[in-house]
Amino acid sequence: MKIEQELSPVYSPWLNGTVERLIKDVLQVLRVLLMEYELDYHEWPYLLPPYLLPVLQRNLNHTPL
Repeated sequence: MKIEQELSPVYSPWLNGTVERLIKDVLQVLRVLLMEYELDYHEWPYLLPPYLLPVLQRNLNHTPL
């Protein structure tokens, strides 16, 4: 896994715009799915694999390993 750590100044979301946007999209999808399936907000981890994994892969332009 070619992972590189890059440090950025605190409170500078403009440097991490891609990540900030991805997190916003994930939270929006989670809220909609929780309301649609009438789930408690503590049950959000159960929604990640089937619904959000394809969204994350598409946004990052990567396929699963």
